[in-house]
Amino acid sequence: MGTGDVFASDYIYLRTGEMYFVAAEALYRANKPDEAKNMLNEIMKTRNPNYNFNGTGQALLDEICLQKRIEMWGEGKRLFDMKRRNEDLDRSKGTNHHELVKKNPIVKAGSNLFIYQIPENELKANSAITEQND
Repeated sequence: MGTGDVFASDYIYLRTGEMYFVAAEALYRANKPDEAKNMLNEIMKTRNPNYNFNGTGQALLDEICLQKRIEMWGEGKRLFDMKRRNEDLDRSKGTNHHELVKKNPIVKAGSNLFIYQIPENELKANSAITEQND
C-alpha cells in the first residue's frame, strides 16, 4: 500500500449559484413562494443589479427553472432536472440536429433514451456485467 494522502472519492462540483436556484425551487415546492422569490431575486441581483421578479404561481417556478437553466448552461445539469421534474425533451426548435431527430423531435419523459447504456464492448470485456439496462 502506498504512503501519504489517499484520495478515494469523487469530486463534488456545486457552485454557489446552483445552491440558490435549488433552494428557490425547494422553497416554491414547499409552498413558500415569497421566500422562493426572495431567493431568486437575491442570486439574480448578483448577475443584474436591476433584476426584480414579481411573478407568482407557475410563472415563479418557470422563472426559477429558466434562470437556473441559463446559469448552468453547458454544465450537465439539465438532464437531471428534466428527469426529476418528469419533463419531455423538445428539440423541435434546434437547427443542429441530424435529420432523424427532426422527424421525432420530442423525447418523452421517462424514455429509455435518457438512460446511459453500457457499451457493447464493455459488456463483452467485463464478465461481472450480465445485462444491458432496459
